[in-house]
Amino acid sequence: MKLLVFRLSAMGDVALTVPALRAVLEANPGLQITLVTRKTFAPFFEEIPRFALITPDLSQYKGFTGLYRLFRKLRKETGADAVADLHDVLRTKVLRCFFRWSGTPVYRIDKGRSEKRKLVKGTLFRPLKHTVERYLDVFRQAGLKTLPAGPGPHIHIPGTWRNPLPVPVPGGLKVGIAPCARHILKTWPHDRMIRLMQMIRAQKKEVTFYMFGGPGDKEVLEKIAETAGGNVYLTLSMSLRKQLALMQQMHWVISMDSANMHLAALLGIPVISVWGATHPFAGFAPWGADEKWQVQVPKEELSCRPCTIYGKGSCRRGDLACLNRITPERVMAAMVKEMR
Repeated sequence: MKLLVFRLSAMGDVALTVPALRAVLEANPGLQITLVTRKTFAPFFEEIPRFALITPDLSQYKGFTGLYRLFRKLRKETGADAVADLHDVLRTKVLRCFFRWSGTPVYRIDKGRSEKRKLVKGTLFRPLKHTVERYLDVFRQAGLKTLPAGPGPHIHIPGTWRNPLPVPVPGGLKVGIAPCARHILKTWPHDRMIRLMQMIRAQKKEVTFYMFGGPGDKEVLEKIAETAGGNVYLTLSMSLRKQLALMQQMHWVISMDSANMHLAALLGIPVISVWGATHPFAGFAPWGADEKWQVQVPKEELSCRPCTIYGKGSCRRGDLACLNRITPERVMAAMVKEMR
C-alpha cells in the first residue's frame, strides 16, 4: 500500500508525526509512506524505512488552481492508494477533496476540538487523547495495524551531523535551555530562568548551558546568556541538523510548551517542561516524558487553568499567575534528585 500523508506545520506538530510514522511502518511491512511537509522539517525524518518526503514550495501553489496543480503533481509522483490528512486545515481539505473526487480513499484527523473547548471552559478536566495517538487513529481508519509508539528516541541523528559541532561540548553537566515560546501565555519570566540557571550552577559547578530558540529569539537569548554568566552558548547560528545533534548530547533540556520541548523528548532527552496558561491534558505533552517533569501550578491552586489550548490570547486575571507562581525552586525540585 502506498499512503500519502499531509502535515505541513507547525514544527512541534510535524515532529510528533515521527513516532506515529515509525509505529505504523513497523507494523505494516508492505506499507510505503510519503509525507508532504515543509523542507525545513526534513531533519526529523532521517533513517525511516519505506518512507519519502515531498517538500513543495507552497508559495508556488496558491489558490484553488494552484492546489489543483499540486494535487496532480502528488498523484503522479506517489501513485497513492490512500490519503491521510493529519493536519485538517483549509489547504489540506482542498487537496483531499481532489483526491476523493479522483477515487482515492481519504482519512482525516479528529482534533477533538469539542473536548478541547470544554477543557478551556472548565466543564471537563481530564487528559485528552495525545496528538500522537490522534495521528495513529487516522492510520487505523485506513485499515492499518499500529504498534505502541513508546518513548524515544524517535528522531535519529546520523553520525555525520555530529562532527564537527561549532560549539564546544565539554565534560560535566550539559543543560539545554529553551526559554522562549510563540505566545506570552506560555513564556516563563526570563528572570526566573536566569535564577534557575544560577541555582543549577551552584549545585553542579561543572555545567554548560546551551540556549535553543528561533531566529526571532536572538535578543532575548543573548540577554539571558549575558545575565546568567558562566559557560553559556547560543545555537542560533547552527542549522536544524546541528541543533538536533547538539541537543541529543544534553543531560537535560528545560523548555516552555514549545517545539523544543517536543524535540528533546523525541530525541530521548529528559525534558523539564514549564506550563503556564496551556496544559498537558490538551494532548501536547512531551511524548514519552515522565509526568513528574511537567512543572505547573495545579488546578486546585488556580482554577482558571487552562485558559487556552495553543497559548493565544491574554491573561483574563491580568497577572499571569500561572507563570509567575512558578518559582525557580519549584523547577529545580523537579530535577535535583536526578542530578545527585
